[in-house]
Amino acid sequence: MKMKHFLAVIAFFAVAGVLVFAFSPRRYEATFYPMGPIPVKVVAYGKNYLGFNKAISMVEGRVQSLVKVFSAYDPLSELSKINERAFSSPVDVSDDMKSIISLSRKWNTITSGAFDPTVAPVISLWNRAAKDGRVPSHQEISGAISVIGMRKVETVDGEKVHFAEQGLSLDFGAIAKGYIVDAAVEDMLSSGVLAGVVEAGGDAYVFGDRPLTVGIQDPFEEGKLIGTIEIENCAVVTSGNYERYHEIGGKRYSHIYNPMSGLPVENSIVSVTVVGGSAADADAMATSVMLMGLHSGIQLSGRVELPCIIVEKTGDLSVLWVASALADRLKPSDEWRNRVRIY
Repeated sequence: MKMKHFLAVIAFFAVAGVLVFAFSPRRYEATFYPMGPIPVKVVAYGKNYLGFNKAISMVEGRVQSLVKVFSAYDPLSELSKINERAFSSPVDVSDDMKSIISLSRKWNTITSGAFDPTVAPVISLWNRAAKDGRVPSHQEISGAISVIGMRKVETVDGEKVHFAEQGLSLDFGAIAKGYIVDAAVEDMLSSGVLAGVVEAGGDAYVFGDRPLTVGIQDPFEEGKLIGTIEIENCAVVTSGNYERYHEIGGKRYSHIYNPMSGLPVENSIVSVTVVGGSAADADAMATSVMLMGLHSGIQLSGRVELPCIIVEKTGDLSVLWVASALADRLKPSDEWRNRVRIY
């Protein structure tokens, strides 16, 4: 799965002039680092300085608390404790953990198993093997995928989680950052901020009733844009293979893993940008399209009504597949204009 180290594809913080409101009320910006090297960036409009600082303090506290719930790398996180103990006996879980498990079940069903946080044993296997400079053996991969399955994550009395098989573990890297962004937006709105954007490692949500223009990074050339798109009150989330990967024996392997085969994703899709819905849903959707490939991904986009912008590369040919719902809003760069295909 996409481990949400996310693939900084949303360029509105880095490219001058890309983030533009129709008018310019007072603007404040803050960046903090509750997830190690991954910044959380907040831009807000419609507050005075003291009001903005109060809102940021609220958001920072909320984000830090959620990181302690969902982190797969903190041995003291709620997730780590569940992974360690839930096979031995049912473990009490927080409301946020219950919510993200419920969201994960939804996407697991929608994608017929392509989206699956129980892929964690496969992620761990490939991380260990890559450190040793080798590809995991077929036997190791078979052992890792044998424990995978959301059906093995059981809810007990509505308050506890139990793992039905030893060796099962969860990793919410493909949805947690989106969930955290959504929570931060809720806090910004409740504190009286009229409009703005929250972004965490490429997962973003634009809130308020004023349209913003967002730039989408070219996956083949850092600092360049595929184009810009105007959005309002929705998420913009991108998944891709071009920034995070393992290199073993001179070959690059994606950090997104197929839970059915235990192998890194290898298809013609280079990046997927989802525009619409909540950040958590867009997060899960972006990973799912990467996993499912172009044809099935486009079908999924239409079925769940979450439009995508997909960069596909076959041989030397690169194509920009754009959902019809986004076609009028996307302004491709000169370099990409003749490569656009509407679906």
